[in-house]
Amino acid sequence: MIVACVQFARALGATSVSVANHAADYVTDTHAFYEALGIFDLARQEGFNFHNLRYRNFIEDGGLRFAEISNNTDVILNVTLPKTHHQADGVSLALKNFGLGLTDGRGLMHQDISAAIVAANRIIRQRAGLRVIDIIDGRRGMQGMGPHFGKLVDHGFMLIGDDPVGVDATAARLMGFDPLLIRTLLLARDASLGTLEPEILGDIATIPTLHYERSPNWSFRTMSEDRMAVFHLEQDGLGTMRFYRLNKREQRYEPIKAQTKTVSFSPDTTVSEAEALLDEAGMRERIFQNRDVFAVNNNVTFNGANHLAVLKSSLPNASGVGSWIEKLVRSDDLEVRVSAPLDEPGAYALIYNEPAANGSYRAGREVINTDFPRFARFLADYNVDSFLVRRGTDFGRFISCFEAEFTA
Repeated sequence: MIVACVQFARALGATSVSVANHAADYVTDTHAFYEALGIFDLARQEGFNFHNLRYRNFIEDGGLRFAEISNNTDVILNVTLPKTHHQADGVSLALKNFGLGLTDGRGLMHQDISAAIVAANRIIRQRAGLRVIDIIDGRRGMQGMGPHFGKLVDHGFMLIGDDPVGVDATAARLMGFDPLLIRTLLLARDASLGTLEPEILGDIATIPTLHYERSPNWSFRTMSEDRMAVFHLEQDGLGTMRFYRLNKREQRYEPIKAQTKTVSFSPDTTVSEAEALLDEAGMRERIFQNRDVFAVNNNVTFNGANHLAVLKSSLPNASGVGSWIEKLVRSDDLEVRVSAPLDEPGAYALIYNEPAANGSYRAGREVINTDFPRFARFLADYNVDSFLVRRGTDFGRFISCFEAEFTA
């Protein structure tokens, strides 16, 4: 794509051509990153200048800081891929690529990313004498945890236009999103940057519409020089934490095999509360070292003095581990954790990863322990005859965690 754009520009009479990129903030050594991608070799081979925008001069315009090279150009080919995004109304397309790619201080811009994207596009695109052509290379896209950690989508389309709102709206539709529900596009339309119903040249019906998996709200934290954790909170207090290790040769983070963990919170836990608990010293490292699932402040009531006394006596003393303590019990592939908040000694959570014998553990279902041999042995030791599931799964897969009220 880079070579095609360079050759296209020269065919139209360009006297000089430059390629610029603003790498993601978590790329620590951008020179090694671009070298691994072969950009420098390509620049020498094709004779274009490459600008690493992480280290280029920025100038202020309209209250924002823009790459200085954008002032010294007549035409910009704005090239991106269709991606999901955990903040920008679900998608990252031409408007977002252009607005954030040419600006500095992007952490500040993410405070209201839609308004910032539109403001940056309005300032640059309306400069006298500048023409912008937007290109979305939809041969492959990204879905899921975009814009950095998603999964590959083979889609097979190419969009080119001079109406950024129309280009993005068309791409959004092909991704299975409704443009009228994307705030960035509505703000851009109101700022006269384009139309949601563009004129389309070519047969759009030949392009398949795929329903991209949406990106959940996620955050990432650096754990060490070569490791970071990505976290997102799902509904009903179930969170997922995925760990990445830095590939030092290519200066990019790659997922660590078999290091995706389920983190269980109380059902009413908010995203900010969950992140605050995870920010406690050593918490992410403990989750990383944990086998499958981790419980944080789960409150489940046990009734029956017989097994409650045994559980209380078996729990370890608190030792500076935030607001919870745990005990681990293993039997073959069964793993059980009993957790208790320090301020509620009678409240416990039980977590296990045994497959569901009858297809699933559904919320509100009363379960007799004899249905589950390994788990039954554990419960029988504490005289638990049955339990009522407060939350579970309907997918018939390994159970990561559940909350249950136990009755003796």
